[in-house]
Amino acid sequence: MHRTGHPCPCRCIKLHIAAEYPGYNQEGYVFCQENGQPYEPRTYQDLFKRCMRQAGIKDANFHALRHTFATRSLEQGMDVVTLSRLLGHANPSITMDKYGHALDDHKRTSIGKLGDVYAGAKKKPSPKKGQER
Repeated sequence: MHRTGHPCPCRCIKLHIAAEYPGYNQEGYVFCQENGQPYEPRTYQDLFKRCMRQAGIKDANFHALRHTFATRSLEQGMDVVTLSRLLGHANPSITMDKYGHALDDHKRTSIGKLGDVYAGAKKKPSPKKGQER
């Protein structure tokens, strides 16, 4: 079940495939060959490089997607324990060691916003002409 109380779509799809094709993809790979075996990792690397060339993007590597996902997840407020599990890290401290810098930047930005709020509260509107005391 998804946290919303609805069945998780991935789980439903997996159960459907398992019922329809017994023995297929027993390892639970997200992307796999027709026989249920995983693709050779270089297959994805080659596809990624081709897509980057077509998009005119230089100096990008496939592993950068993982780092981007992790960094953006933290910036958007995902908790470290959940992210650590999604990344397959043994514990959240590994995640923090690699991606904690994203939280530091996010903290600075957030504190800056608070500073703007308090700076605005200190300023009192100047009286309009003719209404001075």
